[in-house]
Amino acid sequence: MTADEKFSNAMRAARSRLITLGAVFVGIVVVVVVWMWIESGHESTDDAQVDAHITQIAAQVPGTVAVVAVQDNQHVKAGDVLITLDPRSYQAAVERAQADLADAEAAALAARTGVPIASTTTT
Repeated sequence: MTADEKFSNAMRAARSRLITLGAVFVGIVVVVVVWMWIESGHESTDDAQVDAHITQIAAQVPGTVAVVAVQDNQHVKAGDVLITLDPRSYQAAVERAQADLADAEAAALAARTGVPIASTTTT
């Protein structure tokens, strides 16, 4: 075996080891990435405490919820509709206010027509 053949065999062995090490490294990276992707959606705790981003929301008006427009854990932006309230109670309040207004207008009209009669009878 000549020196060139020995050198060539050593280079092939070194190249083979380098390819094997590269393949092992790529395999480890793939396993770590897949494991992180699978575990990214799972929370675990040993003391029943989980850190999370919590945003309080409050209604501007009270009412009965008719439609929930979002799913659990869905990302929402400012201005997105989260729920729709049942409009029947608000419509009833509007109709009640309109009836009270009509009653007050009728009472005012009756008072205006009754004032001249009262002033005439007192004199």
